[in-house]
Amino acid sequence: MNNECKILAPVGSMKTLSAAVFSGADYVYLSGNKYGARYFADNFNYDELKEAINFCHEYNVKVFVTVNISICESEIVDVVDYVFYLYSHGVDAVIIQDIGLGCIINNLMPNLELHASTQMTIYDYSFVKWLCENGYSNVNLSREVPIDRIKNITTNIHRFNHDMNVEVFGHGALCYCYSGQCLMSSFLGGRSGNRGLCAQPCRMRYTLEDEYGSKLTSSTYLLSTKDLCTYNNIEEIVDAGVNSIKIEGRMKPVEYVSSSVYVYRCAIDGDINRDNYLLLNLAFNRGLTSGYIMNNESSNVVGRERSGSQGYPIGRVIKVDENSVTIKFGNKRFPTKIVNGDGLKFEYDGESCGMYVSRIFSQSKNKIKILLRKNIPVKEDSMVYITYSKYLNKTTKQIINQKNIHKTTLNLNVSINNEGKLVIKCMSDHYKKTLTFTSKDKFEKAINKPLTKDVINKQLAKTGNTNYKIGKISYENFQEDLFMPTSTLNNIRRQLIEYVDKTIMNSYIPTKNEIKEVKNNIEIFKNNHYKKHETKTSNTQWNIYISSIEQALIIKDYDFIEYVYYDANYNYETIDEYLENIYDDLVKLNKTLSNKKIVWILPQLLLDKDLPSVSEILLKLQLEDIDIIVQSDNIGVCDALDVDCYGSNLNIYNNYSIEKLAKTPGFKRLAISNELAFNDIKQLRNTSCQLEYMVFGYIQLMLSKDDFNTLICDDNISNFYLVDKRNNRFKLKLDCYKQSHIFDYRILDLSRQINKIKNNTQIDFLSIDSRLFNLDDTKTILHHFNNINNNKSSTLTLNVNNNFYEANFEKGVYKK
Repeated sequence: MNNECKILAPVGSMKTLSAAVFSGADYVYLSGNKYGARYFADNFNYDELKEAINFCHEYNVKVFVTVNISICESEIVDVVDYVFYLYSHGVDAVIIQDIGLGCIINNLMPNLELHASTQMTIYDYSFVKWLCENGYSNVNLSREVPIDRIKNITTNIHRFNHDMNVEVFGHGALCYCYSGQCLMSSFLGGRSGNRGLCAQPCRMRYTLEDEYGSKLTSSTYLLSTKDLCTYNNIEEIVDAGVNSIKIEGRMKPVEYVSSSVYVYRCAIDGDINRDNYLLLNLAFNRGLTSGYIMNNESSNVVGRERSGSQGYPIGRVIKVDENSVTIKFGNKRFPTKIVNGDGLKFEYDGESCGMYVSRIFSQSKNKIKILLRKNIPVKEDSMVYITYSKYLNKTTKQIINQKNIHKTTLNLNVSINNEGKLVIKCMSDHYKKTLTFTSKDKFEKAINKPLTKDVINKQLAKTGNTNYKIGKISYENFQEDLFMPTSTLNNIRRQLIEYVDKTIMNSYIPTKNEIKEVKNNIEIFKNNHYKKHETKTSNTQWNIYISSIEQALIIKDYDFIEYVYYDANYNYETIDEYLENIYDDLVKLNKTLSNKKIVWILPQLLLDKDLPSVSEILLKLQLEDIDIIVQSDNIGVCDALDVDCYGSNLNIYNNYSIEKLAKTPGFKRLAISNELAFNDIKQLRNTSCQLEYMVFGYIQLMLSKDDFNTLICDDNISNFYLVDKRNNRFKLKLDCYKQSHIFDYRILDLSRQINKIKNNTQIDFLSIDSRLFNLDDTKTILHHFNNINNNKSSTLTLNVNNNFYEANFEKGVYKK
């Protein structure tokens, strides 16, 4: 195992910062008070950011600041100023979600490293390649990417000499949805996950029902994942070529941060033991899983039983007396020593109670008898969990006090110049240049005992409590007949360390000339940003999204529809079956709709391994003179295909994302986010590529790797529903990759806003999404919008669902 793999630690406050650094973190990631994906963490104000950066650099720890939310056009200038503050104070990298912001930073501050956030949904090599070619030096892969694909990605990175580091989550909470693809919190509660405000609707109770209303489960936490723990798989992950292991938990306490950082650092260094594994279990425990990364089925990743930390299970109650409880330990692999002050939870038949241990009557390796406090209704056969551990608290304090820091190794070359002064050339991996230090003190001719190399080595190596250690020491032009007092040598060593430390700390900060150049870049950028831009006028046209050939038969009679987007993603059980049949589907569609333009919607999260088949199908269509455009949610896929591509599900919030993606990989049309308010949409320009906007249909709220394989048994039923406590029914569909798509229970309907959009925005195409509607409702919807397009009054009434809403059109997303 390559122990060069680094630990990236979560930091949500100054208190957890020191815990992470002193527990062995190589890197930390944290956020300022705005533009970060953990809005509810304590986070850092401007002065605290400066202090945190200096503190970490003092201990040879790199600082990555998260700016990993989607950025509205109105926020661009402010966020550029914020990133400049980070750059000017020596931050090592910024973590980015927004493609437009990444492009801006790369142009204005080219020396600032860009790290691609997991919010970009990075799941295969083609996108990693594009990110590398567009200024990013580090990618955080989606948590759903399995180990064999990670290995393939890193192999290709090395094969094609990409300068790119790969980072994966190794421990902590898991999102149910692919990161960057979740809109559920945004549309249900007004708190967008793409803005760092996720309300975690996946931790709520749901019932699974089929299309006939039959309950397949009771009300439970169907979407609540266990916590990721790859401790026992760390060697395999590192050997797959991963450069850093990321730990989730910027809102977690000191004990969690310290224990997880320390334990994973030890594991990478080859020390894997059950005592350390126990610390992980005690720190936070929803139930642990090695996750999708280690090829687990969704039933082993999604807990479905509970949403919060359950604590660490230790055994069952075997006896309850008037004033005592006897617990039989059940986990003999990891025996637990209970002490006064530990918090215990007792769970029986769905009910729970808890108490702190205040008195222990007896304790052995098999059981423990403790005082039962009054009014605590503990029952026999209750499951017992530790929810607060004094052992964990004590151990993490010891870890932090030991200061498990990464001392910078200095390799020295020692010589004596013509003036008799000691000249030390200092080299370190941490600082690329060779530093030269010349002592003020001079050697004297030895009268009795000359100074030896061994003595010099011994004195130079005494770096003590500094953050440096001496590695190799070599000599040039060393004379054997000289003398210098030991006290003078010690003073030279102290001066050397001070000089090296000052130089290295200053190296993090850009030079005055670099600052001046960046300031000039920003001034030019702001002038261009605020100047009036050209607009491209066009007549707004209409698209429709369909999922069956039968729907196409209805559409051909409506002249106002220009483009038909065909999605067969839910029509086939496997990707192989999909690829075998999609060509025939597209040929039929082209024949049926000879007067329309056809767009082939590729499966979401299309894998690179299936790209050759897609290319072959496109070539066959071209040979038949069938002109097909494709729509994809993957920048890398568009970059790899030699065909016109439209983009969707890319969280388009601003003009800089539009301009960048129109330039490379060359999207001809982009769907802008339905999270945006009308006032945000008005600011978007269509001068780089065409813009489309969905005005009707079911909004996809989540895309997940969960296939519900243990809950869905009838292959003949294709429609399922998640039902919440208010009896709202969220449609659930499985695609050809067996991924689940969850849709809003309401229908987006912007019928009242059509003229407002046409007259006040640069939207080129308005989209009707009829994929989840039956044929009768599809016809009714088309008739309704045909009337609206012809400026006729129209009222829409559907057979299945008439719960309409306007999503975020008026309120948009929260802006601080």
